[in-house]
Amino acid sequence: MKQKRILVFCPWAYSTSYYTAQFCNAVASDQNKVFLVAPKNFMTDLLSKNVERINWPYIAPFRTNLSSVFQTPCQVISFIRILNKILPDWIQLLWKHPLPVILKPYLKKYKIGFTVHDPVLHLGEGGIFRSWIHKKLIEMADILFVHGEKNRENLIRNFEVDTQKIYKIPYGNVIAWNHVADVAQEDSILFFGRLKKYKGMEILLEAFKKAEPRIPGYRLVIRGQGDPDDVPAIIKFMPNVDFENRFVPHNEIPELFARAGFVVLPYLDGTQSGVVAMAFAFGRTCIASAVGAIPEIVKNGENGLLVAPGNADDLAEKIIQLATDHQSRGTLEKGAIKTSESIASDYREGLLKIVIKAYF
Repeated sequence: MKQKRILVFCPWAYSTSYYTAQFCNAVASDQNKVFLVAPKNFMTDLLSKNVERINWPYIAPFRTNLSSVFQTPCQVISFIRILNKILPDWIQLLWKHPLPVILKPYLKKYKIGFTVHDPVLHLGEGGIFRSWIHKKLIEMADILFVHGEKNRENLIRNFEVDTQKIYKIPYGNVIAWNHVADVAQEDSILFFGRLKKYKGMEILLEAFKKAEPRIPGYRLVIRGQGDPDDVPAIIKFMPNVDFENRFVPHNEIPELFARAGFVVLPYLDGTQSGVVAMAFAFGRTCIASAVGAIPEIVKNGENGLLVAPGNADDLAEKIIQLATDHQSRGTLEKGAIKTSESIASDYREGLLKIVIKAYF
């Protein structure tokens, strides 16, 4: 049987590398040849030998207008050249980008899949242009992948989408880490990831301030990158908050999670979370807001704790619970490890079955 040729377009790198590599590695097989179009700063060492990376020489943020594409028309030419060389049976768009929308007339001869991470754009991440691109990508795709039943429902509710072209796929455990840092677990709470308004940092700081008198010696560790305007000013006056606004490289992540007592995700809205998957992969339980499809992974009292979004009092009580009740936390950690192992073992086979059903 002739190998199917799958082109995966990932115009961004760094943090998207984990999810993208996981997807490509799972889909690549004796029957499927995967070509990943990604920038030079993509973490190529995460890819299996069955994935061929093609360099995408354009690294630019997602602009709020069309200038990011029209100022560099060579992107259009480059992408068409790649398509003519690869001749893919299927193009998979893992992330939003204006280029496929601009190339829509040319791409009509290809089968296109789009992974809809966020059926409804996050708080503070909308805008006319982003929303328009989001809508057009959903409309032009032959296949739509979503993570979780809740996200499937939101996609159907907010867009006139043929339900037959929507497929739920597992999120996976983000990446199969080849080592766990050999460091002691500390009295610390970890907030990890992009620093965005919808992530609920202000609620977290308020909750930590309420909890501090009952958890002496605990630190709140915040690591991630974002706009300084999205960082609450009060953080400067909280001595037990260890905050660094920067991108965290791949080699620092194992130690960061290994040191954490537990992980917290106080999101105001959301769909799914790679941070949950990472926490579980490192054997750390978490406190997460009950938003989007997160409750489909974080089972309250089994592998983590759920809180009402935007409720600092609820979050403070859960922080105190995990910080002071080590037996309960240990039980949740065992549940987190079990969940991660189940996800890892089911991901590749499950994703392949869905991909074959959807496309072939």
